[in-house]
Amino acid sequence: MLKTALACLATVAAGSFAAEAAIGPASPRPTVVNAYFGTDARLWRSGMATFDDLEESRLESPQSLAMTWSSFLGGSANDYPYRVATDSNGDIYVAGYTESPDYPVSQGAYQGTKNLGRDVFVTKIRADGTGIVWSTFLGGAGVDHGLALAVDSNHDVYVAGNTLSADFPVTAGAYRTTYSGGGDAFVAKLTGGGGLGYSTYLGGVASDLASGI
Repeated sequence: MLKTALACLATVAAGSFAAEAAIGPASPRPTVVNAYFGTDARLWRSGMATFDDLEESRLESPQSLAMTWSSFLGGSANDYPYRVATDSNGDIYVAGYTESPDYPVSQGAYQGTKNLGRDVFVTKIRADGTGIVWSTFLGGAGVDHGLALAVDSNHDVYVAGNTLSADFPVTAGAYRTTYSGGGDAFVAKLTGGGGLGYSTYLGGVASDLASGI
């Protein structure tokens, strides 16, 4: 049975951008079905991909169903997009978590290799959909989830979520550099080029997560 799950939806000035996860066979390429959300955002529901690939679709106009571009994004295992944001140039940022060791990362990425379990991913995609600007894993040896995403006017990227990794990457002088146990929240800043600006744990001895930023 084919299952399709909504991952996230974001509206941008020039139109709308939608992303979703889907479970199903890699082919044939699916027929797009549209669903309307509010007055200026449309979700394109499609997706037949190996395991849970992220499918991105960008719409040219809130009054048009013409698709500008669409692309799969993922690796050989499960990929879970969770948040989408855009910058002033229209470039698109996707954050979530992945089980794919071959999830696409860029040359010189902050973290080019996935650890065991799930790692956070953050990917910047060109506005016209022609390729990835940069993409990186972010995580440790445990299970890590990217649940929140924001981009500032300098195109620096902020990601937050939950980690079970005692070795999650944190920066020197961060607010909290040690894991408290039980699952901590984390907050990290990636620079405009995809490097790590800062990263910190945030939480106590019980379970903590950050779902907004």
